Amino acid sequence: MWQDTYRGGGVSLYARFECVETSGGYKLVKEVLVEHLVGSAIAACALAKRLGVDQRFAMLAAAVHDIGKVLHNFLNKRRIEDTERRGCESKWRLSFRYHEVLSAAVYGYHMWFHGESSQDSAIVARAVLLHHQGLRGLETRVYLDGLAWISARVAGMKSGERGEFINNMRDVIVEVAESLSRCKVGVEELRPCCEVCKKVSRDVAEDLKHLADTLERVGIEPILEHASTLLPHWASVQEDKAVEARRVSGVLMLADNAVARMHCREESSTRLYPEEARWMIMRSVDIECRREGDTI
Repeated sequence: MWQDTYRGGGVSLYARFECVETSGGYKLVKEVLVEHLVGSAIAACALAKRLGVDQRFAMLAAAVHDIGKVLHNFLNKRRIEDTERRGCESKWRLSFRYHEVLSAAVYGYHMWFHGESSQDSAIVARAVLLHHQGLRGLETRVYLDGLAWISARVAGMKSGERGEFINNMRDVIVEVAESLSRCKVGVEELRPCCEVCKKVSRDVAEDLKHLADTLERVGIEPILEHASTLLPHWASVQEDKAVEARRVSGVLMLADNAVARMHCREESSTRLYPEEARWMIMRSVDIECRREGDTI
């Protein structure tokens, strides 16, 4: 299990950070970002195999789907530290508005920068964009509004702060890559999938290391400047790719919710993270990950 916080550049980085009401009063609930991404990636691999979805696309989408949350952690680092010190006096929760837009933009720019297949990269980018959208399609307005919101906050940073922020994101991606390559998964229930997903994990870990290198090389400004040109490519993919993206997004939504449920078992979590998602992942683990000698 990871330490209570994963610190990139001295900043506590979380996938979830909020004061929730339980039978014993308000309690601070924290889910470490790296741990959530690694768990989601392993869970997505198991469920993708069970449902006949491309495991590499599913694991890669799950591994990057929340990297945009680094921005919100960075912008609110003082409030996070204050809440950790003082507890839930303010009943505060960290909001992650438009995090999926930044996650997709970073990954999409990386693939474009290296000239990779726009059709294949669109599957992952679309899945990431839609992982909170249910059955809704790509909405240009939401994406562009999100880019404008993100760009305004990055523009408000000092030069040194931008470098620190992008280093935080790079550190998270590298840690996820290393954890997948070593199968360092903090959720006990998912460990049977380590051996089964070994090959896919190694491949995705290499993809993530290349992504981290791109971030270090170009910084955040070119990514945001180019991001608005990516959406037409993602929206105009062939029909079979669009269908595959929707399938990957469905796997990601279930994996995302199931892992959050495994980490956050407070009474108030039931509404946000349904037990059905956890059950479906665990059913996939039982069927796909406990067969000896069956390696993806």
